[in-house]
Amino acid sequence: EMPVDDHAHFSVEFEHPETGRPAIAYIEVSWANRDFHETKIVGTEGEMKPKGANAIEVADVRGNSREVTVGHPGWLRLLPPPAYNGFPQEIRAMVRSVKEGVKPYCDHKIAAESIAVLNACQLSEARGRKALTLEEFKKSAEEAWEESGRSPEAFLRWLKRG
Repeated sequence: EMPVDDHAHFSVEFEHPETGRPAIAYIEVSWANRDFHETKIVGTEGEMKPKGANAIEVADVRGNSREVTVGHPGWLRLLPPPAYNGFPQEIRAMVRSVKEGVKPYCDHKIAAESIAVLNACQLSEARGRKALTLEEFKKSAEEAWEESGRSPEAFLRWLKRG
């Protein structure tokens, strides 16, 4: 038994605000090991996944596939070493941001929103998988933060307990 959360799978459902067209992102977060597939983007018409350091493989639902060379520097050029599950690209980007004074790809606002999404998923699970919007989570979290006397330890206990 682990004393902390170390493994989660969840899906995030998106809906285009104008067309209503749905999209789903399936996300695995783990400190232990990966039990899902490699990084790939799956859609109704096919999927894409990294293919080496400079390309992606694009496959359609009819079984046709092709390799597309990526012509710009990006995460595909910085693949982690085998069996490494960390995020060296993020670390390099952070170091570059500090050394060169460059605006980071992901600022504190994007990071905070991402963490709020993860915490909302955790709270939904703790409440018996009841649907919870991001705004509902934020409101509950603000109330819990105030009720905890602004104690980080008490707030974390609230998150775990739901």
